[in-house]
Amino acid sequence: MGNYQYSWVFGDGAIGSSTNPYHTYNSYGTYYAQLYVQSGSQGAYSNVITITVTPPPLSVSASASPTSGYVPLGVQFYASTSGGNGGNSYSWSFGDGGSSNSQNPYHTYYSANTYTATVTVTDSYGQSASSSVVITPTQPQPLTVSDSASAYSGTAPLGVQFWASVSGGVGNYQYSWDFGSGSSSAESPYYTFSSPGTYYVTLYVQSGSQQAWGNTLTITVYQPTYSYSFSESGLPSSASWSVSMGGSSQSAGAGGSITFSGLSGSNSWSAPNVVVHEYQEYTYTVWKTGVYTTTATGYHWVTETGTRTVWKTGSYTTYTTVTQTIREPVYGYRWTWWGGLQRYLIGWKTVTRTYTYPVTHYYQYSVQQTYTYTVREPYTYTVYHYYRYPVSQTAWHEVTLTYYPSPSSGTVNGGGSTTISYYT
Repeated sequence: MGNYQYSWVFGDGAIGSSTNPYHTYNSYGTYYAQLYVQSGSQGAYSNVITITVTPPPLSVSASASPTSGYVPLGVQFYASTSGGNGGNSYSWSFGDGGSSNSQNPYHTYYSANTYTATVTVTDSYGQSASSSVVITPTQPQPLTVSDSASAYSGTAPLGVQFWASVSGGVGNYQYSWDFGSGSSSAESPYYTFSSPGTYYVTLYVQSGSQQAWGNTLTITVYQPTYSYSFSESGLPSSASWSVSMGGSSQSAGAGGSITFSGLSGSNSWSAPNVVVHEYQEYTYTVWKTGVYTTTATGYHWVTETGTRTVWKTGSYTTYTTVTQTIREPVYGYRWTWWGGLQRYLIGWKTVTRTYTYPVTHYYQYSVQQTYTYTVREPYTYTVYHYYRYPVSQTAWHEVTLTYYPSPSSGTVNGGGSTTISYYT
């Protein structure tokens, strides 16, 4: 009859009205779709179509680090998944009876063997996947230790280089040296024995759960011995000198040296005074007398009489008259209207005035005088000089000289040299 009307039911609550619809299912599950067609008063149902929606396939990859090593071997496991519906659960079986439900568990193998560790993953939809990784723990070789030293005896301070030779174990060696007077955790330490004595050196090494001892090394440290030398300065060639040290005494001539050997520790020394008998030349002074003459000039006074001219001065005064003609003003006086007296110029007049002033005259004149005077006159005479003068003479005599040492004593340690200076 035509004029068909379509009605689709997709089974997930959705419907459609097209002839050939396209529909998307968003959730996993089983759905039943059916079509109803109406044409006029007629209608008919199609068959039921079953639609099954499943998640993507679930996969897992197992890995581990490390996959081999010495027991006890600690291993970190990892499970990496893809696909599935999520909500995964994990089940590990480590092959040695151990298990875990963690995604990335840590497990320790205590026995040497080959183990297959398997992880099984199940998602929320019920899909499962498995993956395995092989773990090979091995038993380490026995731990062995040997030790040695660069020197086994010597004088203090004695520096010794120690070496450790280790094999077996699981590596990661931990060293413990005991020197008897100190310790070290280095593999090959250098150690100095400062004091004399016998030392027993031991080495202990640990590798994982294994421990081992090295040989006991015997180190003998002796007391050091030293040499001491002495020299002198300041003594005459005929002298001899000596030094006492370490219970003995030695002598040497001037310019020589003295040596003490094989002494240890601190040692005291001393040097005595040096007495020398010798003849010495000396100089002494004898005083003698002499005389010599010189000519000297003396003076005496002589009185004489004579005449001399003496100049004197005098003065007298005269007067000079001078006549001078000058013009002078003539003034008059009058009363003013305000009742005052006012001076006013009438005219000029000519006046002749005469002035007289003194003039002083000075003059000089001579006078003859008689005088008496005394003068010094020289004369010559002879002077006798008496004097003393020294005369140097030489002679010989025997003297005893004592030379004192500096330093005269001391305490020394560790060897060395000392110079003794002698003075009188």
